[in-house]
Amino acid sequence: MIKDKIAIGINTSTLDNKHILFFDFDINKIFYQAIKNELELVMNKYELSDIHIIETQNGFNAICLDKLSLTKVYEILKNTNTIDKSFVLIGLEKHCYTLRMSPNKQYLSCVKSIHNKNEKSYGHFIFFTDIMGYPISNNENMDNNTYVELCFFTSCKSGFICGKSKDNNFRRRL
Repeated sequence: MIKDKIAIGINTSTLDNKHILFFDFDINKIFYQAIKNELELVMNKYELSDIHIIETQNGFNAICLDKLSLTKVYEILKNTNTIDKSFVLIGLEKHCYTLRMSPNKQYLSCVKSIHNKNEKSYGHFIFFTDIMGYPISNNENMDNNTYVELCFFTSCKSGFICGKSKDNNFRRRL
């Protein structure tokens, strides 16, 4: 019998209706160095700040704390060739992107940037540094907001999301 479990995710949303960038990559399609190379291209094309790469059980995630419009986030994600396309479409449908959080995710590296034009989400910074323990550097271009939106959902043993209602999202002050 396959048992479902409750999973916790963090959304890209900020209180000022902006979004940070989450990327989701499938390990069966791509290797770490190829992801890093593509993220450098995306970062320079869109003048993004540092992008942080996380190893997951099934591949890789990447995080950029820049706050952008949802339209710009979608444009960047759909133009990232190696990204999981279903992740892009589901986020577009939900009007935000969600990464499932797990202690099994390992911080790998930072793709360093010379760009710093976009304001960053301080709430997401606190979540990823203080709660997840990722070594992300503080940046002088952070907002003053400590809120993040977390969600709970049922995750099947297969790793797929079995169901989630809009009612189980909440904003948390860190």
